[in-house]
Amino acid sequence: GSTVKARILLACDGVFSVARRQLYPNESPIWFGQLNWGTVIKTSELPPNLHEKNGVHYFQHHGDPLWMSMLNDGGSGYTFWQFRVSDPEKSRELSGNNGRGGLGLPGVKEKLLRIAKESCGIVASAIEAIPESAIFERSIVGQSSLPTWLSPLGRVALVGDSAHGCHPNIAQGANSAFESAAAIVKVLCEEKESLVSALKLYESSRKPRADLVQNFANALGVSQASGTQIFDKDVAVDMMDWIRRGKDPMEHPPPQAVIEMLEHFDPLEAKGVSRLWSHKTEDI
Repeated sequence: GSTVKARILLACDGVFSVARRQLYPNESPIWFGQLNWGTVIKTSELPPNLHEKNGVHYFQHHGDPLWMSMLNDGGSGYTFWQFRVSDPEKSRELSGNNGRGGLGLPGVKEKLLRIAKESCGIVASAIEAIPESAIFERSIVGQSSLPTWLSPLGRVALVGDSAHGCHPNIAQGANSAFESAAAIVKVLCEEKESLVSALKLYESSRKPRADLVQNFANALGVSQASGTQIFDKDVAVDMMDWIRRGKDPMEHPPPQAVIEMLEHFDPLEAKGVSRLWSHKTEDI
């Protein structure tokens, strides 16, 4: 190995961040009790008229197991497909790798097809057309919000998923990472004399909004995983509008109902949600 010395460290190493584990050794990513299978396929390889051009088709099955699926026009002649099972035990049974994920896992296509045929012919037709080698399996994981993104001396800062990794259901993981990257660039340009001061400004300016988006996404993830409604539809739509507009919570607060609900929200209290693993300090 080698040693690199630096004045600061920006930890952009994802939801399984090594830097985060060093700062918070007793934490690990949250598993929402869900497994997801997906791919991008040429639309011409799917049955004709399976879904409309520019269409987004969402399917949800409230039986046993609870599952959802999507067929989205990805543009340029491609279609995005995914299938998500919300049940810790049953999803592992369907897994081609005991929940660890991977590409083209043997037996996965047959298992998913068996479930889809029981309740949704459209989804089953899509699965039949997709080569098993193209199906990618992954666990649905996120992170809980932290008291601080900075190390005790303020020289290490978590950025992106290492700081605010969240459930993917509202598609804000990459967007939030871009926002954090932009915030980092801004403060480094403004605070050239003190990098530690710059990181403090990064956290104070960015964390309030990132925490709200992260916790809202995790709450809706718990809702999807459990099949229960946490927010009224109108409240959720208003919150999504607030997120899309890039509002600063200090200047333009999000819906009050969201703030009140998230104030006491803990995804780990939900059934089927757990830490992905347990850490021991001496192992890090």
